[in-house]
Amino acid sequence: MTFNDKACDRWEDGWKIPTTTKADNGELRVYLNGSFPKNCAHTVNINVIDRADYVARLFRASWAKLGGSFIGEVIEAKMPENARQSDTLQKPLLLAQHLARPLAEVTRNINKVSDNTITRMTLLNLGALESQTSQTSQTPSSTLQRGEAVVRAWLKERNINDTGLVIENGSGLSRVERISAVQLTGVLYAAHRSKWAPEFKSSLPIIAVDGSMRNRLKGSKAAEVGRIKTGSLRNVVAVAGYVPNASGVDHVVVAMINDAKAISAGGRAILDKLLDWVSTRQ
Repeated sequence: MTFNDKACDRWEDGWKIPTTTKADNGELRVYLNGSFPKNCAHTVNINVIDRADYVARLFRASWAKLGGSFIGEVIEAKMPENARQSDTLQKPLLLAQHLARPLAEVTRNINKVSDNTITRMTLLNLGALESQTSQTSQTPSSTLQRGEAVVRAWLKERNINDTGLVIENGSGLSRVERISAVQLTGVLYAAHRSKWAPEFKSSLPIIAVDGSMRNRLKGSKAAEVGRIKTGSLRNVVAVAGYVPNASGVDHVVVAMINDAKAISAGGRAILDKLLDWVSTRQ
């Protein structure tokens, strides 16, 4: 990686995902690529190690710490159906299982800190659950396609037109995916009317308090009462969520700026002005 003279908020312009190599002795080396603004700092959580390799290393280290030794290998495969009933070492035996956190907690990770990996996994889980309940000739072949079908069916049930909606990977890190402000407004409006509204709203960053909004609009009318999810890619800044007006009535707010200077020319400041304006209206 090299350093450049760009502004700190333009760090994504030259940054590239780190790569890894494995030496003959099994040692992993992580390489930082691209360029980064000098005298700047930014924290981002990413997965750079192959998941199967990570699990294998974690298991070996934990097993050795307990005094054991392991000469086998870790493989990624579906657990046999008879594993739970196995009572002999000659058959597959389930040693442990891990249950995911409740969806309300997972959603907080997605919205509060923009966890792209969990976002994608949530879409894939929708597809996996769909495959367990409806295996027909009309069922899409891949888990991702089934997840997308679930999303589109949800939109249709709520009379939200999905024309123009594009889902590539569901992670929030795509140059191909598309959604209109009208569609996203419909989603937020439906969520606000849902019986799960309290859980969903609590997952969104609170303006001037936490998440990606913790340092924005401090001292404004929207501070501590508005709940806004931010979005940013190169040449894109956006906000979406709920802001109560001066009378305390929630308003759905969705705004997206797509331009080469969206970040450098003060796109976030423009969006902040919009949020503040909504909070002062009657």
